[in-house]
Amino acid sequence: MVNVKITDKDHIVDTVTEYFHIPKDYFSELLFPSINNITYTDNNQKANIIGLQHEDDSIFNDDEIVILFSIENITPKERTWYKFRNKFGHFGNKRINVFIYNDIDKHGYLGNAMVIPTIYFRMVHYHNHPERMIARKSFDCKKLILFISRNTLNNVKTGLMNLINNAYPGQCGHIMNHPEIVGKTCYASPELIEAMSNYKFVAVIENSIQEGYITEKIFNAFYAKSIPIYDGPVNSERFINDSSIIRARDPQLLQKVNMLVNNEEMYNNVVNSNKLNEQMLYQATSVVNEFCLKLENK
Repeated sequence: MVNVKITDKDHIVDTVTEYFHIPKDYFSELLFPSINNITYTDNNQKANIIGLQHEDDSIFNDDEIVILFSIENITPKERTWYKFRNKFGHFGNKRINVFIYNDIDKHGYLGNAMVIPTIYFRMVHYHNHPERMIARKSFDCKKLILFISRNTLNNVKTGLMNLINNAYPGQCGHIMNHPEIVGKTCYASPELIEAMSNYKFVAVIENSIQEGYITEKIFNAFYAKSIPIYDGPVNSERFINDSSIIRARDPQLLQKVNMLVNNEEMYNNVVNSNKLNEQMLYQATSVVNEFCLKLENK
C-alpha cells in the first residue's frame, strides 16, 4: 500500500463538477499503474503530489517523496500565471524528487530527481485500458467531424474549421453543443467518448505547440474509434504513429478526408491501425514502472 497526499486539490478530485477535473480513480490508473493499493490521505503519506501553483516548501515532511505533476505547457515565458515556474523555474526546486512535465519529451535524472514526460504515463495508460474503447459505430451513421477545443489559443482550429466548412457546409459539430458532457471530465469520461464516437473525425488541436506536449485529447479520439485530425508537436510520431492520424497542417488534408469519407474499408484500416510507437511504449513502461517501484520501496 502507498499512502499519497494530494496538495493540488484544484484539479485532482473525488467528485467531478468541471471539465478539467481529474477523477482520483483515473489519476490512480494514470500515475500508479503497477501499484495495487493507493490510499489518499493527509497523514503518514509516502508521497505528496503538488501542482503548478505550489510556492511553499514548508508544507513538506522530511521523509516524503515530493512529486510535481503537470498537464500544462509551461515553457512559454508569457505564461506568468504558473506560480511554481515563476519562483523556481522548471527544475530549480531541489526539494522535488520527481518532476512530471507535459512540455518535455525525454526522461532522465537531475541529481537524484527523476524527470519524466507526462506523455509516458498517457501512453502506458492508453495501452493498459482497452476496456475504455467504445464499440464502433456504423460508418454510414457517423457525422463528419467534431471540434472539441473550447478556446482559441491555437489559430489552426479556425483555419481547419473554415476549410472543412467550405468543403462540407454545415457538417462541423462542436463539443459545446453536447449538453450531455456538462459537469463531466475531459479525461475519458464515457459521456465524452460516446459523443466523439458519433463522428468520423475529431479535430484534436493542442492549445500550444511544444515537444512532448500531447494531451488527453488524442487518446479520447482513439477510445471513440474516430480519426484525429491532429495539430501538436512536430515530433509526436516518436509517441503516436502518423498512420493513425491526419495532420491538421497537411497540405493534402482535404484530399485525405475526401478519400476516407468515401471509402469505408480504408477508413476502418486507419481506425484499427496501431496507435502507439511500440519502441517508445516499451521505454515509457520501463520508466513508469521504475517510478512506481521508487514509491513502493520508500
